[in-house]
Order: sequence, then structure tokens, then C-alpha cells
Amino acid sequence: MPKETGIRYSAAEWRSAHPRDDGYRQLLVSDPIDFALVPDIVAKLSVATAILPVSGARLHHITSSGHMIEAEDTTSLSIMMPIVGALKVEAGNAEIRLVAGESLTLRPSRRRTQVAGSGGAPFEAIMFKVPANVFETMDGQAFGCRRNDFAAVENTSKATGPLRDFLRYLVGDLASPDSLLNKGSAGATAEALLWEHFRAFLAKTDSTKQPVVQSSPSLMRLVWAAIDFMRAHYADTITVSDIAAAVGTSPRNLQDAFRSCGNRTPVAVLSAIRMENVRLDLMTSDPSLSVTHIAMDCGFTHMGRFAKAYRDIYGETPSQTLRKR
Repeated sequence: MPKETGIRYSAAEWRSAHPRDDGYRQLLVSDPIDFALVPDIVAKLSVATAILPVSGARLHHITSSGHMIEAEDTTSLSIMMPIVGALKVEAGNAEIRLVAGESLTLRPSRRRTQVAGSGGAPFEAIMFKVPANVFETMDGQAFGCRRNDFAAVENTSKATGPLRDFLRYLVGDLASPDSLLNKGSAGATAEALLWEHFRAFLAKTDSTKQPVVQSSPSLMRLVWAAIDFMRAHYADTITVSDIAAAVGTSPRNLQDAFRSCGNRTPVAVLSAIRMENVRLDLMTSDPSLSVTHIAMDCGFTHMGRFAKAYRDIYGETPSQTLRKR
């Protein structure tokens, strides 16, 4: 049987108006210990994956409306490159934040990652996952770096830009119906060129640099803390001032943080959390309960506005959902 030389490529997208739908799990690039999507009117996650023919390394192009994932990766070095938005990674006692244009190298480890879009656009990133044994040899040549040399490091080397640009070219070509890289010998040729970029990237990365732990909460941390509070208290009568006080900031700062991390207000996110819980309760509660009772239990007080918003989102009235029981 001839050796495969093309790059294998696949792409999948999941979106749902009900984030408790767990169909997104088949798209995840790691087996998660914990995973949660940021509440949104329509939660979205798309992942395109390219598997390189010689090494088995994987290239992922990820787009997300916002999520948190905790996973333990024991077999790969991961290079994360946000294109739109920002991410925060916690590994051990270290915490690192990145924005578009920066990159992060992570050795095999357990870590917690939170991502958010920017200016109303979803989060977008490229992740390059390299098998650990690649550090010892590739085509019989030593890389000159041992995998134990790597900690979680922010990469500011001049090689970061060329590597990122080449990876973006790869995912762009592979997404095209006229792609050349998944046919014939072009895939193996592209992979050989990729490793040259990768060697330059590693050679110019300061692997002794220690991650900087920032003690002041970032905008993303504020947003996630606020979302955690809202999830715990969505049934209560809470205001933006209550949420801000719970996370130790002012209402204005909280509003600014939400706009910066996704162009949505705390009130809109709280409404989305309440709406997803209403729908879940309508689908699982005793049919003898009234829509008004269920909606008020989830924090809604104006039934007319609630019913209109529910129908706009789910395409049916709350009563129709309840009658499906």
C-alpha cells in the first residue's frame, strides 16, 4: 500500500440556542475534565483539524463564542496562537494571558483555559499540537531541544510571526475546495517546510522565561467571575450593582469588561442564563406547573417580554415547549 502523503482535513461546526445541549463534545480537541460555554443567545463552536502525514502532528483552527476547558494533555506540546480575542491559561501555580498576535507554548500538562472574543467577534485561534517524541527526532535529525526544557512560556521571538502566518496559510488552503495540500506529495512537502519554521521557532524561543502571574484581575477574569455569580443566583432578583459588588468592581468597570470580552452587557448575559434554565425546566418539569410559575422561578418578572424573547430565540411559545412533556 503506498504511503499516504496528503494532509487529512476535517471540519465541523456546532451551534445551539440551548447551551446545555452537549453536542459540542464531539468537536473538542482534548478529552475535557471540565467544559462550559459562555452563555449566549446562540452558542457556537467550530473546529477544523489537519493531520500531518509524516509526524501525525495536528493543526486545529478553532472558533468559539466563548468557553472554558480544563484538560490534561500528556502526549503533546501545544502552541496556542489567538487570532481574534483573548485567552487565559492556568497551569499549576502559573497564570498567563494572551491576546491576538501573541503565542504560548505549553508542555504536556494539566491546565485550565478560558477564551473570549472581542468587539462582538467570536474567539478564533490556531493550535498546533506536536507529539512529544518529535522533540527527540524528526526524519532522523535531532531538534536540539528536549521536551523537558519547555515550561509554559510566552513566545515573543521573531520566528513567531512566520510560523503563525504559515499555519494560517495551511488552514486556509485546506479549507478551500480546490486545496492542493490534501493531494499527492504536496502535503509531505508542506510538512517539511513547516518543520523548518518550527525549528526556527524553537531555536529563538527563550525556554527559560518564567510565566508572569498577574495579581490584578483581568477583564476576562471579571467576566467569568460575574458569570459564575449569575449562574448561582439567576433565580434571585439581582442587579448589575449586585453582580459588580460580588466580583469586587464597580458597575461601570463590569459593563466595560463585558463589552471588551464579547460586546454584550451583564444584563443580556443574565437574561440568556435565565432563558436556558427556563427552557430546561419547561422540558423537564411537571406539566401541571404553569409557564408563569416556571419563568418567575428562574428570575423573570415581566411575562410579556419573557414570552416574546422566548419565541424569538426558540421558534415556539413557552406553552408549546411545556406541552411537549
